[in-house]
Amino acid sequence: MRLKEMILIAAHLRSEADFDVVEQIGGGRRKTAITIYNECKNRLSYLTPDQTTLLINGDLAAKRQMAFLAMCKFHAFIRDFTVEVVREKYLLFDYTLTKGDYFSFFRSKLELHPNMEKLTNSSQDSVRQVTFKVLEQAGIIDNIRSMQIQLQMLSSDVFRVIAEDQPDLLKIFLVSDLEIRNAMTQYGKHF
Repeated sequence: MRLKEMILIAAHLRSEADFDVVEQIGGGRRKTAITIYNECKNRLSYLTPDQTTLLINGDLAAKRQMAFLAMCKFHAFIRDFTVEVVREKYLLFDYTLTKGDYFSFFRSKLELHPNMEKLTNSSQDSVRQVTFKVLEQAGIIDNIRSMQIQLQMLSSDVFRVIAEDQPDLLKIFLVSDLEIRNAMTQYGKHF
C-alpha cells in the first residue's frame, strides 16, 4: 500500500513545503520516485479533506484504513474483491480466504471485462500477489500464508469520514448492511 509514502506525499501536498522526492521516496532513484509519487498522488486525489487529515494525523490504524480506502477508491478490482469475496465470506462466518476464492472472482470478472484475458500468466500472478499483499498490509487478512480474515475495528472518526463521503465504502472494512443503515440514520444520509 506504500503507507509511509502515502503519508509523506499527503503531508507534502497539504503544506506545499519543499520535498526531496528522489531521496525520501525513491531511495535515490529518480524513475522509482516519480512512479511512486504519481501512484500515491492519484490515490490521494480520491480522499476527502477529512480523510486526508486522518491519513496524516490519525493513529496507525486510522492511517492504514485511510490508505486502504484510497487504494479501494482508485482500484476498483481490489475494492470489488474485498466487498464481493472477503466481506461476503466474513459475513457468512467463513474466515479463511483461499486462492480458489480469488480465481473464481477473477474468472467472473473476465466475463465483464474481456480485456483482462490479454493479461499474461505472469501479470495475472502479479495482480493476485499484490491484491493479497494489500489486504495483509491493510489488516484485512492476518498474512498472505494463512489468509485469515480479521475483525475490523473502526474508530468513530474513521467511520464518520467514510459515512459522510460514501457510506457503501464501509463495506471494504467488512461492515454489515445493518450497521451501514444505522450509520446513515446517525449521519442523515440516505441510500
